This record gives sequence, structure tokens and C-alpha cells, in this order.
Amino acid sequence: YSANTKEEGPMAVGLVIRKDMVDPESPIVFDGQVCIREGGNVMDAILVATRKERIQLSYTSGYVSSIDNLAEFDYGSQSGWMFAVNGVFSEKSVNEKYLSAGDKVVFLYSLDMGKDVTEYLGQNDES
Repeated sequence: YSANTKEEGPMAVGLVIRKDMVDPESPIVFDGQVCIREGGNVMDAILVATRKERIQLSYTSGYVSSIDNLAEFDYGSQSGWMFAVNGVFSEKSVNEKYLSAGDKVVFLYSLDMGKDVTEYLGQNDES
């Protein structure tokens, strides 16, 4: 395990990973700040967080399929991980969505292509 990876750097962004729809008793997988490289993207942020906290992550070419052993389609054909930046679901892939200092990234496990988790988009327990 390396303390420094190419994804890490001086730029702080917020990252929250939630699975409310399948684990309402313990919905928070991660909630904190990660420091990524300048000009970094969502993939950098989730890689830094999951490596530091030793959270399982599966991904291929810009698509996150599994976090914390919770995978797409585990709960039906519409289920899977979605992400938003500053309260807006992204149409881009995790490696194409670039971040600025202070951005807030939220990963949410949805059972219905995101329609069931919109209430958690802007949730910020820190401010």
C-alpha cells in the first residue's frame, strides 16, 4: 500500500458514498474529504477514498460497477451506482467529470435509475 498515488494531490473535494435504499440502518459507506491532483476527476476521488479506507471498488473504463461489495443489478435491472457533483447527476463517466476544489461528489446506490435517491443529492452532514 502506497501512501502517495498518482490520483492524490493538494485539491480537496468532498465525497459521500451512500446505500440508503438497501441498508437504511447503516447507509454511509464514506463521508469525508479527499485530496486529489489538480485537474482531477471523480475517478481520482473515489480511488483515493476507497484505497485509504480499504473499501471494495470495481470499475471499468470510467464506469463504477461495485462499491463495498454492492454491485449493479444486485437489486434488479434498474439498480446500480450513480453519482452527482454539487447536487446534479452527471451525464459523464467518472473519468470524464473533472472537479474543482470544494466540489461535493455523492455516490448513491439506486434501485430505480436514480429516481429513488434524489433526496440524498444535496445532503451535507458537515455544514
